[in-house]
Amino acid sequence: MKIKLTNVFSLIISKGTTFSLLTSLFLFSFSAISQTTTVSVPGQTNPRTIFVYAPSSIPQNRPLVISMHGLNQDINYQKGQAKWELVADTAKIVVVYPAGEGNSWDINGTKDTDFILAIIESMVTRFGIDRNKVYVSGFSMGGMMCYNVANKIANKVAAIGPVSGYLFGNTVASSRPMPIIHVHGTADDVVHYEPFNNQQGVVAMLQKWRTWNQCPATGTRTTPYPVNKPTSKSVREYWGPCKNSEVELISLDGKGHWHSNDAAGVITTYELWRFFRRHSLGSSIVLPTVSLSAPANNATYTIPASITLSATATKTGGSISKVEFYNGTTKLGEDISSPYSYSWTNVAKGSYTITAVATDNVGGKATSTAVNIKVNIPQGPYNGIVHSIPGTIQAEEFDSGGNGIAYNDDSPGSSVTPAISFRTDEDVDLETCTDAGGGYNLGLATSGEWLEYTVNVASSGNYNLNLRVACNGDGRTVNLSMDGSPIAGNIAIPNTTGWQTWTNKTMNNIPLTAGQHVLRLTIGTSSYVNINYLTFSSIITGLEEKSVESSLQLFPNPSLDGYFYLGLTAQWQVYNAMGELILQGNDNKVNLSDYASGVYFLETKYGKFKLLRQ
Repeated sequence: MKIKLTNVFSLIISKGTTFSLLTSLFLFSFSAISQTTTVSVPGQTNPRTIFVYAPSSIPQNRPLVISMHGLNQDINYQKGQAKWELVADTAKIVVVYPAGEGNSWDINGTKDTDFILAIIESMVTRFGIDRNKVYVSGFSMGGMMCYNVANKIANKVAAIGPVSGYLFGNTVASSRPMPIIHVHGTADDVVHYEPFNNQQGVVAMLQKWRTWNQCPATGTRTTPYPVNKPTSKSVREYWGPCKNSEVELISLDGKGHWHSNDAAGVITTYELWRFFRRHSLGSSIVLPTVSLSAPANNATYTIPASITLSATATKTGGSISKVEFYNGTTKLGEDISSPYSYSWTNVAKGSYTITAVATDNVGGKATSTAVNIKVNIPQGPYNGIVHSIPGTIQAEEFDSGGNGIAYNDDSPGSSVTPAISFRTDEDVDLETCTDAGGGYNLGLATSGEWLEYTVNVASSGNYNLNLRVACNGDGRTVNLSMDGSPIAGNIAIPNTTGWQTWTNKTMNNIPLTAGQHVLRLTIGTSSYVNINYLTFSSIITGLEEKSVESSLQLFPNPSLDGYFYLGLTAQWQVYNAMGELILQGNDNKVNLSDYASGVYFLETKYGKFKLLRQ
């Protein structure tokens, strides 16, 4: 609404009001203020020129933005580039464009910081601006002046927004952490983006301020930026929260030495205001809080996986604009209303790191604690090869399918150092084995952990088991089950006094049923045992010595030297106590002189016999 002056006069005359009231009403105009004026600076002879813009009906306690021109430029040039009036009308802020003496700025001394202080006091008097919400921006040399303001009068300015300008020296001397948003073209050939001659470059300069502000060492990178402009070539890098501050760099890819007013990319002034309005002197930065409520950390899934990602997000004194869900740095999706969730479908096999990023109503961002998940293939034999019984099962060749499905390991990843390059996507602790045959062994296995193996039993019957084990301690046991039913419990593991000192542990007469089954090996109540392999061997039946009507005469038996004579030439095979074939021939004697004392079994067409090697 705008009251015409003639109507005011008519109103006053009709009521007989004094001229002083007329003057008051005239000053209380509803139109915007847009004028060039001057301010006096204490200690300086000449008044300084400023241009002031204040939207109509602006209330008190509103923010002030001071926007400074570059070297050899002026107020009109800065107004035409920055266009702060477009923001001021909707945000209800006061904007001042100051003029540097000789179109330049004192970027090291106090002459122009005193000018800034005088502007602030003038705007307090005229508009009752909020002293805690004064923001300073500038282009080129005006951007350099922003950093001088931060160093000299940080207690008067809530945040700075330099554009295409920074101090060339190593000066960071702010009296407090200073929130900074810096916008710069990567192709700037005046104040260079990269180091050039005596110019330190944007990244090196901001690194000093990030250190001063106690910011995180690693920032977050958003590209393209803004995210709702897919053809934009700009990049946003953010470090925060820092100590009562934050630092942001918007890099305008391929842009030169100018303000960006790119409708398909960055509009510089809008970005500056988005950042400024989050900051106030005397208050900490209030960022949103966000946490993932689903999935649980270290959760496992089976392909093709459908995973619901859920998050909770809040902002004290504000609202949440959106929550985005990420796998690493790849955005999966977003939700703009609570409860925040995203359905991730057809997830392939692999390990994933999930985070949620909440954005508040003024552009503040916060990232949740990461959650690690794993998507596995369905349980099945390793490399698709079913283990045969009788036969040997290498401990490291447990089924595929992942933690909680094909095995249970109480800690993600491998605890073994140095890590090996075998089955690195699994959580089972495997290590290089120094036993005969090399390869790998199960190591650091703890109480209650288990592994499963898909096996095929050739025929029903009793089998002997040989466990190849190493252990540096007493009281260790393991248990075996088949399809959920126990087949051998509390198998005592001997103390071999070393984790790579291997021995055999045997269990005899284990009944198994023919066909395909799932064998489970479980560690007992005491932790830590190493396992290399399991060997099942069939038991030779009908071992009773036969009296045969033939000229086969087995002597001597027992044998001290390991030689057994048959009394005739015949085909024969010798098996050890595990049922493993160790020797065969077609002659009239068996030579076990190279074998240890014990019981062996001879099989011929005349029958099966027990050999005692002493």
